[in-house]
Amino acid sequence: MVILLSLRDLRRRGMSISKSQLYELMSQGSFPKPIKMGNRLNAWIESEYDAWVEARKEERDRDHVPAPVSETEYSATDHHPTT
Repeated sequence: MVILLSLRDLRRRGMSISKSQLYELMSQGSFPKPIKMGNRLNAWIESEYDAWVEARKEERDRDHVPAPVSETEYSATDHHPTT
């Protein structure tokens, strides 16, 4: 079964960019295209939106490389008493 999401549904799910920014992403191929449901009504397929979010999450995780912790930083955060 296909579940459709309105723009309001997307916003409820955390899509907080403006409508014009959203349409710009779609024109660049960076966001799933909607299905035309009427003259002024578009809907997005939930599974396509979810896949888009998952891809952004994977991008974030792949691109984030934690900085190495130096010995001085480690000692400064170590809360055990030294003897």
